[in-house]
Amino acid sequence: MSSAWGRRLWTALNLPLVAAALVWRRVATRATVIAVSGSRGKTTTKDLLARILDERGPTTASFGTENGRHGLPRTVLAIGPRTRYGVVEVGIDGPGLMWRGALVVQPTIVVMTCVADEHVDRFADEDAIAAEKRVLVESLGPEGVAVLNADDHRVAAMASAARGRVVRFGESAEAEIRGEGVSAVWPERLRLDVQVDGERLRLQTQLVGEHWAPSVLAALAGAYAAGVPAAEAVSAMEGLAPVPSRLEPVTLDSGAVLLRDEYNGSIGTLDAALTVMEQARAERRVAILSDFTDDDRSPELRLGDVARRVAKFADLAVFVGAQRDVAAQAALAAGMVPEQVKRFGDFQACADYLRDELREGDLALLKGRNADHLGRIYWRMVGPVACERDECPLRILCEDCPELHGRAG
Repeated sequence: MSSAWGRRLWTALNLPLVAAALVWRRVATRATVIAVSGSRGKTTTKDLLARILDERGPTTASFGTENGRHGLPRTVLAIGPRTRYGVVEVGIDGPGLMWRGALVVQPTIVVMTCVADEHVDRFADEDAIAAEKRVLVESLGPEGVAVLNADDHRVAAMASAARGRVVRFGESAEAEIRGEGVSAVWPERLRLDVQVDGERLRLQTQLVGEHWAPSVLAALAGAYAAGVPAAEAVSAMEGLAPVPSRLEPVTLDSGAVLLRDEYNGSIGTLDAALTVMEQARAERRVAILSDFTDDDRSPELRLGDVARRVAKFADLAVFVGAQRDVAAQAALAAGMVPEQVKRFGDFQACADYLRDELREGDLALLKGRNADHLGRIYWRMVGPVACERDECPLRILCEDCPELHGRAG
């Protein structure tokens, strides 16, 4: 291999940063490092857990969804000498890569949320995904703790890979951190009873939707594994606001409520968001959609299914982006009338329409792919937006980008 190719490979694999993280992880032994992984819910679980632990001591957590070969070493290097807890989101880009994350993070606790069919284009099936995730549990030493979802049989089976203690969460009888009586129908927020060590605790969260219950229980179980009393963790959880752009409700000047859910565009999160809207109580229900990921079907098939589902509950459907015509035609074919279906090729025109159209009593869902950056629709409704990119390679929230309001450079 030439020296030039060697340097390129060194940079591509991020080896200098990884090497520094490996050394630093051995030095930063004071912190309890918790790795959060799974097919769904890991970012919300990570954020909720970090907020609970931060009330006990200095806590470092992964930024956003930085859970790959670049984000992992940066998070490990951010764990300082005084850090008490490190909460690291660990993802995988394909088969045979989890060992790298386990090596860099070297967790003392692993929280595994679930195994689902996201990324099936890179794995043979869900069993293959589970086998890859299992590597993280296998990396735990005898003093480590595996926090596993008792309601997911593939995750529950990972208990056999743990050399140390196992803590289970879920709604099944086998869970040490057990949820019961889960309820969340808008405008009500998620509430549930939590049973821990024979104690029954009532938990009223600020989260929107029943689908967050596993993430809530996973975060409580992770805190429990880290030594936080259940009552203390539940009390901390009640004060936590929804994670930004993860079904985050914001009230517009018109009085309408917008559910911002534009950060993760996977088909699993889309299903959860549409379920919230189907069950919601509101004067008008509005769906603002672009496209979604983890579905290899043609636009006609995947957006046709979504449009038909939207047509059953929405008083107004707004489609934006490249596939707007496909989705709009499917909604009309499903029985919506032309006055109920709008389509826009750019976010500016869409935002200007919605600013005038939405009113008090409306509940609107803003849902799309991360790559579409639909957050700009919300920001244009509340003020000026400088960014007019048709395409953007960044996978961050628009409000975290200096270009949103023209502050770049």
